[in-house]
Amino acid sequence: MPADIALYENLSEAFCAIHGCRLSQFAPTVFWKCLPPHARLPAYLLGGANNPVFDHDMEVIIGLANARNAEDIHHGFDDLGGIQALERSRLRRWFGIRVSPERLRDLLNPLLSRIRPQAAPVALPIAPLPHVTDPVPSETPRAPAGIRDVQSVGASRGAGAANHRLQPALRIHAAIVVGRPVDEALAREGLRMDTLTGILTEFASNTPEAAWLLGHLRDREELRQFRERHGTPRRITAS
Repeated sequence: MPADIALYENLSEAFCAIHGCRLSQFAPTVFWKCLPPHARLPAYLLGGANNPVFDHDMEVIIGLANARNAEDIHHGFDDLGGIQALERSRLRRWFGIRVSPERLRDLLNPLLSRIRPQAAPVALPIAPLPHVTDPVPSETPRAPAGIRDVQSVGASRGAGAANHRLQPALRIHAAIVVGRPVDEALAREGLRMDTLTGILTEFASNTPEAAWLLGHLRDREELRQFRERHGTPRRITAS
């Protein structure tokens, strides 16, 4: 990257510098730029971004303001796609009066090159374990501060890895909800059915989308087995 290109701390700073708007106007400006052309007049008549019908869109856009890397931005894209796949509003789902995830991605992805890279994390010192000759029974021994810091970093990385494993399953869930065939959704993510089932089983207890998709796939498999045993039921026609 040329040395004279300005770098910014986060996504909203980069966006506002390039598009010539104030930081306070980041979310509404992104909102209007990411509406499909057919949605702009209805959105204007509804009062724009302040109408509660667009609350989910604005929450995602506002959450992207402090994004500093590709992972942050792509989490926002995944959140928007997942929310839109589950909504029931005819105005939004049938007529598409909502922010387009594709337009949002095309608008914000190029700004990644204008965000200042984050400094590499500094290695935390690990303090030696103290030699305890006569521990007090009433107190629970605690690890030294250095070790506790390393443990917290490890837990954070573990949570990030878990979220990374879950994201393809959430994208498959969103695709199936809007009518895409299961096999096609799997192929787009490069996953096998047994791999997806394992991910869903891991997260079904605390992720509603994973629980729903796991049940859907099990019902689909039971139906397939039933048809293999008994054949496809004949259509009932009016006499």
